[in-house]
Amino acid sequence: MGVRIASIAAVFLAVIVLAAALPWLPSLLQSEPYYGLRVDKTAYDFPFENTNNSEQRLSDLKGRYVYLLFGYLRCADICHRQVANMLALNNQLSEQAVSFVFVSLDPERDASNQLQAYFDSQGQHFHSVRPNNEAAAHALANEYNEYFIKTGEGAGYDIDHSGFMYVVNPDGKLSLIYTNSKLNVEAMLNDLKQLQRS
Repeated sequence: MGVRIASIAAVFLAVIVLAAALPWLPSLLQSEPYYGLRVDKTAYDFPFENTNNSEQRLSDLKGRYVYLLFGYLRCADICHRQVANMLALNNQLSEQAVSFVFVSLDPERDASNQLQAYFDSQGQHFHSVRPNNEAAAHALANEYNEYFIKTGEGAGYDIDHSGFMYVVNPDGKLSLIYTNSKLNVEAMLNDLKQLQRS
């Protein structure tokens, strides 16, 4: 009986350890020593309205590294943690060619002026994107394999989503994905230095 309980406890502990390690497994299994998950594919190009109310495209940011996040203003935690990560990166990289883009997953409730006050106001290289509707938000998120789904009823619905942060290099290639919101900014800065050398 005691051996059986110990075996069950060991399996349970192994499952917990594996679940805790899942966000880091892709990075651990790749051959290159990056903190984020290294990828190499053309980043999907999309339009957005800049703070001067004129249309801009992601491709207009070529020549810069772009940190891209899908989120929404009523998000309980992940989005705000990721935006805090972006702000910390910006503080360290203010002299470098880096931009930050926040794509709303909730265009029904995230008004453009609210997005600008929350995100664009952080600096000239911060850009918020408000898709025209939920279908457009889904289509754009799907291009980056960003999972999201509405949960709950009525106007108080919530949104479950991946909360990944994507890095697009100056040539318009998706280069890194951070699959966890509790990020080590120093490790992210080291990733950027490594990308710049490659």
